[in-house]
Amino acid sequence: MADGLRKPEPLSFEGNVALNWKHFVQEVEIFLAAAHGDKDDKTKAYIFLNLAGREAIEREKSFVYAPAIRNSDNTVRVPAESRESIAVLKRKFAQICDPRGNVIMERHKFNTRNAERR
Repeated sequence: MADGLRKPEPLSFEGNVALNWKHFVQEVEIFLAAAHGDKDDKTKAYIFLNLAGREAIEREKSFVYAPAIRNSDNTVRVPAESRESIAVLKRKFAQICDPRGNVIMERHKFNTRNAERR
């Protein structure tokens, strides 16, 4: 299991957060593959949160998870987001840790900028 493996340090929101996030997620992926590869997605998501640390858990409480999108016949077209999905957690943390990667936000800032007047 996890014998002899070093657990990743908690995610740091100090300094270069984008670089901290990149290193954290790489180390977590290695740790999960080596020590918990046989676990289901829900368990991996909770291990991810545990490894991320107290500050990350507090920030996760503010995440808004999208509900399922259904077709007209009430079948699920897009499943609901959940904190029990490691992919969803990674995506949401990436949005707050590396905001430069958010194309929509960058376009908004560009389109609402004030031109310098000379």
